[in-house]
Amino acid sequence: MTMSLELFFDFSLMFYKIKTTVRRLLRADWTSPEPDVTSDPIYLNPETNIGSSSCGGAEQQQLFVVSVPGVNEHLLFEVIMMNSSRRGRRSGGGSGVTGLLYPLLGACLWAAALGYRPVIIVHGLFDSSGDFKNLQRFINETHPGTNVTVIDLFDRSASLQPMWKQVEGFKAAIYPIMQNAADGVHFICYSQGGLVCRGILSTLPDHNVHSFISLSSPQAGQYGDTDYLRYIFPQFVKSNLYHLCYTGIGQRISICNYWNDPHHRDLYVNSSDYLALLNSERANPNSTEWKKNFLKITKLVLIGGPDDGVITPWQSSQFGFYDDNETVVEIQQQEVYLRDVFGLKTLAARGDLILCSVPGVEHVYWHSNETVFHTLTEWETAPAVAETPEIKLFGKWSTDDVQINDISLQDYIAVKEKYAKYLPHSGGRYAAKRFRKAQCPIVERLTNSMMMHGRNNGKKLMTVRIVKHAFEIIHLLTGENPLQVLVNAIINSGPREDSTRIGRAGTVRRQAVDVSPLRRVNQAIWLLCTGAREAAFRNIKTIAECVADELINAAKGSSNSYAIKKKDELERVAKSNR
Repeated sequence: MTMSLELFFDFSLMFYKIKTTVRRLLRADWTSPEPDVTSDPIYLNPETNIGSSSCGGAEQQQLFVVSVPGVNEHLLFEVIMMNSSRRGRRSGGGSGVTGLLYPLLGACLWAAALGYRPVIIVHGLFDSSGDFKNLQRFINETHPGTNVTVIDLFDRSASLQPMWKQVEGFKAAIYPIMQNAADGVHFICYSQGGLVCRGILSTLPDHNVHSFISLSSPQAGQYGDTDYLRYIFPQFVKSNLYHLCYTGIGQRISICNYWNDPHHRDLYVNSSDYLALLNSERANPNSTEWKKNFLKITKLVLIGGPDDGVITPWQSSQFGFYDDNETVVEIQQQEVYLRDVFGLKTLAARGDLILCSVPGVEHVYWHSNETVFHTLTEWETAPAVAETPEIKLFGKWSTDDVQINDISLQDYIAVKEKYAKYLPHSGGRYAAKRFRKAQCPIVERLTNSMMMHGRNNGKKLMTVRIVKHAFEIIHLLTGENPLQVLVNAIINSGPREDSTRIGRAGTVRRQAVDVSPLRRVNQAIWLLCTGAREAAFRNIKTIAECVADELINAAKGSSNSYAIKKKDELERVAKSNR
């Protein structure tokens, strides 16, 4: 019999559902013309599974159809009910239904024993097959009779061998198991083994893997100082490991095959012999065929957690990863998802991409933690990854229609595409590298500048509320997108020319100089915030109203704006010193 994954992972709930159904049958009023059965998940077709008919004074007969998920045959039981004149009393009818409970449970148990798909487990870095005894025991206790195979290859230090070599070795060991499983198999792949399994699924055209469960695996790559890294490369830290990993020698070590340094993306794309090819980040003539092979799976389950301690960032287990600011970009914003290069977006559209996050589990305990195993058995109730929603600031204002009309500032006003945020609080490390502040979302830069003064210094949440209120006022007064008003205000408020002191001692003079684009944006933000702050001082107007007024006036180029007046003054002084 063909068994679906729902039966494999939900067998522990099946008996409960059946018992609940039978108990309800015992309590039911069988004279009711339309019993409500739509709420019970065991019924696959509420319109036909239970029906009732009234035949006058004749005996009333009902058909109770139980459909075990994935079993082709339905278990049919004719339940002869009481005569309608009995008015639904249980006497004489309850024993008949109760007598069916045990045959029903027995039939389901027999069907399940025949139908469990084999489970194949692939271990991770420095692991061996013996480390998965607990996971095997959990599966056999919950689903007796399941054939569980932990592939005993590349264990301990041998797991450092190149990834493609491991893929070929595991593939040769797994393929015979697949051939003997007419209904397919399930993959549970842990840590580095998750990447090995991806290689197998991509390159094996006739695999029959039903569901691929990736258990805390660095699917988007690894970038972090961990005990494993210090053990393998004691002389390196994460910031300089690329010197070794992105060489021919480094690519002979498994961890270097998926080392993803966000600060050296070009080197990663051009040097990685494994992950960059799997993700089609580098030109790959087999990418179309690999995508087709990968999409043969029915479900992809990605499990990870914030307390992992080894996979860095932990979101890599769910295809999230760092940008060049070391800010985590979630799966829905990743290029591999948006371009659907190997099928992630297709799986999400089918409802077959499941993300499970389990806190409180360290990396070495994922395969021996019973809570994690129960997560495995309940993943089908988790919401699937939906299509990426449009990101709107504060849930209201889109960045798609924002135009930066000054071409010289387009690279320095971060407002569109990957810089779009729901809140101006990304937590990025924009001060860690020179000029990186240009990549900070422009609304967040405005917010940070607003809170950098006196008693309000560091009050980020209060400042976010002020900016949100100011944007709502702008929208009400102008009817425009406040983001567009802000961009226009910055363009108009940034001085294009300034003056500087030349010489020393008694020979000092001022000389006009051009202002760089980044400094123009910096000065504009500072002038706008200073003008709003001074306008709100000892004023009945709130700071949010003053911010709104300043931005609206600056966007129009009005002399009522403090920023516009100061900009004109700076340019006038510079003009006289050309």
